[in-house]
Amino acid sequence: MSYTTHAFIEMSKKLKLTKETNEKLEEERKFFVSSVVHDLRTPIFSLRGYLEGLIKGILKSEQKKTQYLEMSMKQANHLNELVTSLANYSNIEGQIKLEEITVFQVNNLIHDLKQMLFLNLSEKELTLEVNNRTSQPIAGDYKLLKRAFENVIMNSIRHSPPTEEIEVLIRERDSFIETTILDNGKGFGEKDLAHIFNP
Repeated sequence: MSYTTHAFIEMSKKLKLTKETNEKLEEERKFFVSSVVHDLRTPIFSLRGYLEGLIKGILKSEQKKTQYLEMSMKQANHLNELVTSLANYSNIEGQIKLEEITVFQVNNLIHDLKQMLFLNLSEKELTLEVNNRTSQPIAGDYKLLKRAFENVIMNSIRHSPPTEEIEVLIRERDSFIETTILDNGKGFGEKDLAHIFNP
């Protein structure tokens, strides 16, 4: 085999590998962008609801108005976090990284979400009960974990019948903090369980 032929074969292999890598990165990029777009809908819905309540003047007490303004600010901050995630993602060319590892209580994260999702819960007259059985903190990326829990709790809200209860149970199990979210939705069919974590 001549040197030119060998070089051509090697170049073809590298081009194929580059193409496969680019296709994989493009798939990951599309998935990341679609997941952030999905996550943006919740704060936008809530923000719109709070602002409508304020504009229509349905809130009579100054305390309620202040509460709605505070909740609107929280949702605006949440939107800013998600937009920052998108901007950071484009800057690091497809490498998703943990943003900041801190130590915190899962209980506090869930209570933060309970406040954020107040409007979504009230729309269906649902209650979110937090049953915290541990004082042990965890180390993790607070923002990313909040997004993950928000997705699961939003699914519970969507699929729960009106006036029901959603319970979040936080407890120690072995060397982990286990968080269980219980609702009265119809759940998954047996055949769908294998695909539960597929995008």
